[in-house]
Amino acid sequence: GIPKTKNISDSSTIRAMLAVRKHGGIIGLYPEGNRNWDGVTGPLFPATAKLIKKFRIPVLTVLSTGNKLIQPRWSRHARSGPLFIDFRLLFSEADCETLSEQEIAARLEQALAHDDHPAAEARTTAAGLPFRYRGKRLAERLERFLFQCVGCGGVDTLSSLDDRLTCARCGLSVRY
Repeated sequence: GIPKTKNISDSSTIRAMLAVRKHGGIIGLYPEGNRNWDGVTGPLFPATAKLIKKFRIPVLTVLSTGNKLIQPRWSRHARSGPLFIDFRLLFSEADCETLSEQEIAARLEQALAHDDHPAAEARTTAAGLPFRYRGKRLAERLERFLFQCVGCGGVDTLSSLDDRLTCARCGLSVRY
């Protein structure tokens, strides 16, 4: 692992990546820069395309489907359920030399565009598997993500306990 300081230019990270490249190692990047809350791919760092162009090495995309349902960002507990991981060669060394940074960025954005919930549902159905993610205390801390009650519109009125999400204002209670 190569540490990266968030939101600032970090030349030591680039130097460490160049050293890995020089020794034939594998460099893994998360072009969004952080985990998202809803399983939908966020904006990618523009510098990622520049880095790909500069390094001129083959680029594989790794797309996981079901990951956000197994470990939601708001939850303390992981769930068990289907996880699909797809690897695809996105750029060859020659592509990195001939494509512009803008073309690289556009292809990278298109290749990584993903909405985990519907994609996981489609993949499990296609594989003949049940679309079930099981675990304990499934609703616990859900109010960190869902902060407005659908019943009364109250903001910051939801609380969770085990597999229940309840509104303190209108009494709406749902089981997750």
